[in-house]
Amino acid sequence: MKKIITLTILLVNLFACSQNKQEVKSMKTEITKDNFVDKMLSEIKHYPEEPMYYIYVHNSLCLYEMLVNDYPIEKRFEYSTSGTPFYINTAILKSGKQKLTFRIYPAPKEYNKDSEVLSQFAKLSFEILVNDRVTGLKIANEIKVLEGEAPQIKAKGYSGGQYFAGMGQKYYEYSVEFDAKVPYELESWTAGEDLRKFDQKKLEEKALSIYDVYRNNFTSDKLGNMIGMDYDNNIRDYVTEFQTKKKVEQLFLDIIDDAKRKKDWQDFGHKVVFYGDGRILSLIQSNEEDVRLRGESALFYLYNDESRSMSVPLYLYIPKGGTIDDLQVLR
Repeated sequence: MKKIITLTILLVNLFACSQNKQEVKSMKTEITKDNFVDKMLSEIKHYPEEPMYYIYVHNSLCLYEMLVNDYPIEKRFEYSTSGTPFYINTAILKSGKQKLTFRIYPAPKEYNKDSEVLSQFAKLSFEILVNDRVTGLKIANEIKVLEGEAPQIKAKGYSGGQYFAGMGQKYYEYSVEFDAKVPYELESWTAGEDLRKFDQKKLEEKALSIYDVYRNNFTSDKLGNMIGMDYDNNIRDYVTEFQTKKKVEQLFLDIIDDAKRKKDWQDFGHKVVFYGDGRILSLIQSNEEDVRLRGESALFYLYNDESRSMSVPLYLYIPKGGTIDDLQVLR
């Protein structure tokens, strides 16, 4: 899903994307602008019950990344607390045990007594809920699956009370399991190769070529060249969320509208990150200082007279038995 970011100052370091004629295996010739909606609707199934899982997170004096089954759900690198839930079905591939992980970082210095480490007073708590899309996701029908908080401990040298277990550290990771029951079963990245075992330089070069294809073809006149990539980049979300025809049609219109935008693609440097126990690769911004860029996709452009920006997450994998040449967009 694309992420819109409002910018208050002009970003610099513009670059011109070079044309890249390399073919990418994830471009499906059978997916076209004419059949995109029908193909997607044919893959989305509906059931008597359609459970939707979501999480509320409450954080104090800390920032965090949240992953479900090692798939990225949310990054909070600006100090704020969300009052809206984060839907997580896209990371739930089948019924059974699921793993929720929080990567916790210190709040910005201005909120953290000018400190670069986690405060003893940092806190993070969460609630996992499930509801039924068939009945309209009414609040009255919510069922609590699990609630919890990052560990608190009694610390030596501190008088009384409980303190954050990661106090004094620059990074703290906390995981917990929960049960989920869904009416579908998908393979997705679980049927992929462990990308950490491949030649990392060649793997990065291949990933960069796929990202370049996306940049160079994300225009109205070339959209047909990459419509299959956008299909793959969205289909798991729409299958696991039991989306409607109206939503699928709106997705397609949004893709067409995005392609029409005049874009200034930005290159602030990138780094390779792995998810899905090493089976998913993504390129993200290497800039850790600017909160507008931290953790965002390397596919990042300015529009609307450079007053706004768009981040386009793109996740890649290699199907079981494949080689680096088979690196493609994750379904």
